Amino acid sequence: MLFNSTIFILVFLPLTLLAYYLMADSRRVRLAVLCLASLVFYAYWDVRFVPLLAVSATANWLLVKAFAARRAGILSGVGVALNLAILGAFKYADFFAGSLLFLGGRSFDGFNIILPIGISFFTFQQISYLVDLRRGEKRIYGFLDYFLFVTFFPQLIAGPIVRHNEIIPQYEIDPRGPEVWERLSRGFVLFLIGL
Repeated sequence: MLFNSTIFILVFLPLTLLAYYLMADSRRVRLAVLCLASLVFYAYWDVRFVPLLAVSATANWLLVKAFAARRAGILSGVGVALNLAILGAFKYADFFAGSLLFLGGRSFDGFNIILPIGISFFTFQQISYLVDLRRGEKRIYGFLDYFLFVTFFPQLIAGPIVRHNEIIPQYEIDPRGPEVWERLSRGFVLFLIGL
């Protein structure tokens, strides 16, 4: 779903905003609403890759929890390696297999792997958090905070890659606070400029 598509502007965004503001009293529920909306947004492109996104975010969060419990630096390295392996498998499997077979004098038709949209963004975003942990960042987030950090639909498929300490603290802000109309009007103007 493109940000300038009719379905996004007239259906997805209004319903997401409505649900978010209706659930504003409960931080946990409003984060769950945004997580679900982000998965629906991602599924609109190709529902087959939603499990990859969800498993990637969940597996990385579990690695983070294990790292926090043991302070074993190797876990962050394992996480970075696994993330790069998944990214490499989707982006470069055809290239490496074709190159090896070419050197062996054989032809290769390719695996025909479909590249999941936004895989580089959500993979590198998670790697940046793992690197921050390794460097001594002490903030370990709950599952919903982390999952939304990875899957948040406005930046999921086109970036930018954001740092956890830039976005997750914003989840604490009361959406119906005194600045609600200023934030909504600024968001609307930025959206119009983007269009």
